[in-house]
Amino acid sequence: MVVSVDYRLAPEHPYPAAVEDAWAATQWVAAHAEELGADPDRLAVAGDSAGGNLAAVVAQLARDAGGPPIRFQLLWYPATTWDTSLPSFTENANAPLLGDSAVKGFSRWYVGDLDLSDYARDAGTGTSRRTWRDCLRRTSPSRATTPCATTVPATPNCLPRRVCPRNCTTPRR
Repeated sequence: MVVSVDYRLAPEHPYPAAVEDAWAATQWVAAHAEELGADPDRLAVAGDSAGGNLAAVVAQLARDAGGPPIRFQLLWYPATTWDTSLPSFTENANAPLLGDSAVKGFSRWYVGDLDLSDYARDAGTGTSRRTWRDCLRRTSPSRATTPCATTVPATPNCLPRRVCPRNCTTPRR
């Protein structure tokens, strides 16, 4: 069974609205799993980009609250840090689809008036300066080694780039 959460979106609903919606949905599904025909002991969370951030945060909230048990996470290029000084950001500052100014704009929309100077605490993502985002780099640290890793085992899988630094579309081999 797959449950897709229609969470409130920024900028109309800044942080923590999306986190609250994703967490409430996770708790509701866990509490009603049997009547939905699902196994409450085999819950997973998944998301891409901002949804990857929400899936990671929900897993951490579940860990900290003592449940519901999250058995698997799929974080597809999760947006989990505000630190645009990291190599994965600086090397892609002028990327054709998601450059530095776009990332900073989306971050501001998401957090509203929060101070991003202490992004790990204020944004509620639990990330450290050794971020998951750098999985986009070939020599990056894995999420599994970060201090905030959840109790769910992590296996990083970094895929080849589909858009090269020269703005061509030839896949890296």
